[in-house]
Amino acid sequence: MMVGLRVDGLEATLKSLNREIKRVPLRTHQGMIKAGFKIRREAQIRVPVDTANLKASAYVVYDKNKVIRMVADLESSAPSFRGLGKNSKNIDTAKLRQDHINTIAQVTAEVSGRKTVVFVGFTAEYAIFVHEDEEAHHAEGKGAKFLQDAVTQNWSSIIRLIREESKA
Repeated sequence: MMVGLRVDGLEATLKSLNREIKRVPLRTHQGMIKAGFKIRREAQIRVPVDTANLKASAYVVYDKNKVIRMVADLESSAPSFRGLGKNSKNIDTAKLRQDHINTIAQVTAEVSGRKTVVFVGFTAEYAIFVHEDEEAHHAEGKGAKFLQDAVTQNWSSIIRLIREESKA
């Protein structure tokens, strides 16, 4: 359990995004799912990479009762975390995979049965620390706030994806 952890800005960003999404008439679950995958893809582009574990741990989870679902089979959909990168020789990939499966199962249980809910995140246990460490130096285009920036820098295209699906 993480105690005393603070995420600056992300909560306000998500609150604003949710408010904007609620303004879309007839928003569809499919539009929300597409937006979730867009956010994940953009966050993975921005995430700092050392071993590639953090990047590989990205996920999108939505109501498992819908026809389209990401977590049809947790065992087969979990990344292998093999070939993570040059700094990964001492990493327990079986533990990373199991942590990923456990986190996805928890998020899926939380989403289950809820209408038009999509979760995007990272299962690496240190993701929050990398996300919030604005003092760390990373390669160009990579760094802290990778998830928050994926939302704020793609705001209009996220809303557009949701609107387009509501018209279909």
